Amino acid sequence: MSFHSQDENFGNQTLEDSSEYERMIQMTFSSEEDGYEFFNSFTRHKGFSVRKGKVRRSSNGGDITCRHFFCFKQGTRQPMFLKNMANKKRGHEH
Repeated sequence: MSFHSQDENFGNQTLEDSSEYERMIQMTFSSEEDGYEFFNSFTRHKGFSVRKGKVRRSSNGGDITCRHFFCFKQGTRQPMFLKNMANKKRGHEH
């Protein structure tokens, strides 16, 4: 299972940053949660955090084969995720 980070502004990075970036995007983790915890810890050390993005699943059972992480401020969330979040919040009110 691989988890990837995507950075559209990577062209402005130093050589040291580019080497670190190349190592980071090739990393493999035993679970999605392990990958998320690693990237969130790493990015918090750099001054920001990540959010989960696109996911790819295997055709033989739905196992996650790839997960993208994005800067928490990058772009906007897709409407279907916003709707799901709103439903979860309302579900606790009785």
